[in-house]
Amino acid sequence: MNRLSASVAMATLFFSLFRSEVAAESLLDYHDYHEMAGVLRQLSQQDNINVEELGPSTLFTVQPPVTVPILALRITGAGRARDNGDSRPSILLDGGIHAREWLTAESLLELAQFLAAQSIQPASQTARALENVDVWIIPMSNPSGRLIDDQAKGDPRKCYRADGPNAGGWRGNGDTRVGKYGIDVARNFSHDWQKANDAPTQKHWHGAAPFQSLEATALRQFVQNHLISMAVHNHSNSQLIATVWDESDRSGLVMRKRAAEVWKTGADELLDGLKIKQQDVNLTFGQGRMGTSAGQFTAWLATPSDQPGLPDERTNRAIKSFLIELPFYNPKYNNYYGGIFEYQRRDGANSFHPSGSLTRELIRKAYIPMAMYFIEQASSPCCATSPGTDKPEVDGHQPADLGLIGAKICTKADAPGVIVSKPAQFGTGRNSKTIQPAHDYVLAGKHHLVCVVQNSTAQPATGTLKLSVDRRRRNGQWENAKRLQDLIALQPLASQQVDVPIPFRTGYEYAISWEVQSSADKLDVNNQKIFRFNAVSRIPR
Repeated sequence: MNRLSASVAMATLFFSLFRSEVAAESLLDYHDYHEMAGVLRQLSQQDNINVEELGPSTLFTVQPPVTVPILALRITGAGRARDNGDSRPSILLDGGIHAREWLTAESLLELAQFLAAQSIQPASQTARALENVDVWIIPMSNPSGRLIDDQAKGDPRKCYRADGPNAGGWRGNGDTRVGKYGIDVARNFSHDWQKANDAPTQKHWHGAAPFQSLEATALRQFVQNHLISMAVHNHSNSQLIATVWDESDRSGLVMRKRAAEVWKTGADELLDGLKIKQQDVNLTFGQGRMGTSAGQFTAWLATPSDQPGLPDERTNRAIKSFLIELPFYNPKYNNYYGGIFEYQRRDGANSFHPSGSLTRELIRKAYIPMAMYFIEQASSPCCATSPGTDKPEVDGHQPADLGLIGAKICTKADAPGVIVSKPAQFGTGRNSKTIQPAHDYVLAGKHHLVCVVQNSTAQPATGTLKLSVDRRRRNGQWENAKRLQDLIALQPLASQQVDVPIPFRTGYEYAISWEVQSSADKLDVNNQKIFRFNAVSRIPR
């Protein structure tokens, strides 16, 4: 049995034992924010799982405002303690950045429960995958917006619709002080931000500045402080799997194709079990390139920040990223309204949060196996491995590639990073229209600059890893404080962690750059990671 069919078979077996809702259709009761938080904290009682609070998300439609934490769950191998540090590359799967897209949050919560149960089964596919990579899951990255959209504690028929029956629900966050519908968090990042919607009266408003939202700021801080090798960013409802890097990324094209195949296998199995013709309910994913512009999270993850004059200009995460748009999209095939995934016809729910409980079966049979495929690939993100083997897939990698699959600034190599991100803010009084841009800070003192280099090909590879530490006084000229160069020689799919101790001095702005250079390298989008921050004696409030 190959890896694609094994993913589907494993999930099907697990959930057939866990619970089956196919036989009796009912209303799908979603986990609201507080129920989701309870599930994550309960799962974190398991020895190999921990919960991290990324930052606050504040709801301003009530007085006094309500603040709740953005939560991330980390699942590691069963033989590793939950507090084992941050010592190896990880995959990030997030959802709920648009508040009305409950399906993404529910899918990720189901995935978290599945991984938790399977991770402690020694012979399971999940346990084997977690030998090489940790998994971070953020089910609701915009909880304040979800509190607005979710009017009845998870009942999909009773969501926000103050602007009429076709409004589709609340999209932004809960900061209605600055925009009628809050800030569209998914458009509040610093790559191509200026091309997003600039009208505060619109649901797609990108904010007054990149990282004005607490939610985008929390994601920025989290990503910079962990060794994230791959990201899968979940939305609904365009029924699409998209890559972010261009077609030079051969592994991305192959992974996109394979993931769509895994999804289709599971979706077809569900329909076959219900004796429904697959052509009557089209659940096939489209494939394309998306999430590359207009302030999107995926663009910021994968490509350099490009807003002139901002403190994070030219910073670069260079993280292999995919954008998933879950169903339901195509009304031609009747795959939601009036179909098997709707509890009652026109019951008030919509395709961002379908009301029929068969939707949960679709998550279990199709989404979870697809997510498992990505998790298995995350240990070698720029080399797609063949199903059922650990060998590079034909045309799934470059003929030669050395790249970076993680970087952070930390107090010791196995600790999380120490960057503290502060959001963009408005001034007060006479300066009420002045915007203070978002900044990153690090406490002065001795730190470790850690990065992970990987050979993503089927042949041995050699190259040079260059580290540059530049600094300047406020508005002064840049000077080089440290420059190092190491030779790297790696066997196929092997990786190497490099740790360089560096002292940071108060009053300086720093720019840290890691860069891999190889004369035979055929993929350059994963060659460089750049951080910028201010070294301070105390983190500003």
